[in-house]
Amino acid sequence: MNRQLIEETYEMRKLNISEKIKSFDCGDTDLNDFILNESFLYREEVGKVC
Repeated sequence: MNRQLIEETYEMRKLNISEKIKSFDCGDTDLNDFILNESFLYREEVGKVC
């Protein structure tokens, strides 16, 4: 799947710090678990430039 098709098919946006992800399923159990249960731990680190 190329970037254009992804952008036309899905909505992508940066979450606000207070938003919670209620539903997510990409077909990968480990990634689903990370997105739903652990990703909030890394929100402040995402986007920082070294």
